[in-house]
Amino acid sequence: MLKKLSFLGISIMVLVFTSCKTENKKTASNEVADVNDNTYELTIEIEGLDKNAKYNWDFYELSPASGERRIDLNTWENKPYRDSLAEKIVFKNGSYTVNGEINHPRLIILKDFEKSKSFPFMLGKGKQNIKVNFNDFNDELAYYGYVPFTYKGQTKENDIFKSLANHPEFVTYKNAVNKARNAYEKSVKEALGYSMEEVFEMTKSSDPALVKKGSEIFKSLSKNEAYKKARALDDALRPKLDELKSEAYISFVQANPDSYLAFEQVLANVFMFNSKGASYETMAPYMDILGSDIRKTEKYAVMAEKYNIEKGLVKGEPAVDFDLPTPDGKTLKLSSLKGKVVIIDFWASWCVWCRKETPNLKKQYAKYKDKGLEIVSVSFDKKEKAYRKALEHDDMPWLQAWDIAGVDDSEVTKAYGVKAIPFIAIIDREGNIYASNVRGPKYTGGFEDKDINKHLEKIFGF
Repeated sequence: MLKKLSFLGISIMVLVFTSCKTENKKTASNEVADVNDNTYELTIEIEGLDKNAKYNWDFYELSPASGERRIDLNTWENKPYRDSLAEKIVFKNGSYTVNGEINHPRLIILKDFEKSKSFPFMLGKGKQNIKVNFNDFNDELAYYGYVPFTYKGQTKENDIFKSLANHPEFVTYKNAVNKARNAYEKSVKEALGYSMEEVFEMTKSSDPALVKKGSEIFKSLSKNEAYKKARALDDALRPKLDELKSEAYISFVQANPDSYLAFEQVLANVFMFNSKGASYETMAPYMDILGSDIRKTEKYAVMAEKYNIEKGLVKGEPAVDFDLPTPDGKTLKLSSLKGKVVIIDFWASWCVWCRKETPNLKKQYAKYKDKGLEIVSVSFDKKEKAYRKALEHDDMPWLQAWDIAGVDDSEVTKAYGVKAIPFIAIIDREGNIYASNVRGPKYTGGFEDKDINKHLEKIFGF
């Protein structure tokens, strides 16, 4: 059955998978603090800095509403990027002090963009002194991992952070990752004669010959069968590694349900470092095991809202009905297609990855249209000329609808938590969700449950 959702007198519907990012709206999460009770003073001392080197420092925190946000620790306001008026963070003689207000511990990441290094730590109320060596900072791909440092103040949360690396399930996960990475790097070196890191360094060399060589290797990757085989094997391991990682985080939260550090690590895993994204499947294990104080935070509220939206996309839940205008000025109503299997394809002319899905959708439509398959492509284009040009060029022989509000401002996307497109869903003949966040087989990241072709084969039997 279909369920109906009306916004401003308009009935609408959707369903999330990310590739073409939408505009990143920075949402400040500076939960208001009581002035007298929630002050802090933080001093960070960094050893190992080169007096002659250039550094570009900034503080960040994770916002589940908008991803990572660059922040001013004095005010908790978003700090504008590349703004010459923004206050520069300078470590004088390796030391920097900042003070402000905070109402509960938060995970903060200090980053140096010149060398792509980062240092995460827990900041809380009171006086806090931190000493860390720059040589121990994380590289760009692991900046939420623990960095050895000494600290006074916020000992409880930073002690929990320190325990993360030795948590048994994390040790299992880390060993599996290292094994997979070593196997991949070995295969790549055998295929190319160089590691990917060595090839990348070539492209940054001051020697034109090395730059040319590195560029030629990169260009040849798509035709190198040995390299493609190494990538395929690596992709095949991702689901198992994700499973091990989730088990590790769940176990860690169960051991530390009231820890803000544990919650922040969950947010990082769910919203940033998970190939399935913030889905019902990835969020559900945590919703009932996080402590009561954690559930009072703004970040938890954002996660809970997203969770409730994703819960409505679980297989068997009624799909939300919608009315949207068509390119020829008529109205398309989803419920009018009840009795058919419906693919809802959310796209826009400017979304390259959306349009890469079209050839596969055409194949599936030709294969199943006489068996009861219908496709509805809903565009979020705001520019009519670009929209109509894309329609003519892509020649999609199925139903079209147009939500001129765009991805960011559409009530449809707000109702279903769509943050980026393409987003493709399958509705069964009864008007219920059959699958969501599905893609063509080239773009599933190795997850068979995200392969739209496999789902259609199961539905139609061939």
